[in-house]
Amino acid sequence: MRMRPARYDDLPDVIRMGKSFFEKSSYNDIGFDEESCVSLVEKLLTSSDSLLLIVETNHPIGMIGALRYPFYMNKN
Repeated sequence: MRMRPARYDDLPDVIRMGKSFFEKSSYNDIGFDEESCVSLVEKLLTSSDSLLLIVETNHPIGMIGALRYPFYMNKN
């Protein structure tokens, strides 16, 4: 098992894993929107203020993402 930065060719696996996670979360009643998920993943892949890592064996089996942004309740 290894961890590496995500790439654009990981998109189908990231969407699959994201949908699976979402459907098991308390947000499931909102409904999963693939277009929104793709948009988020593209931002994670291209922004200097984010990170998306893939955990894989022979194929992706997990992921973790992070965004850096000012605290939303106090921009100072």
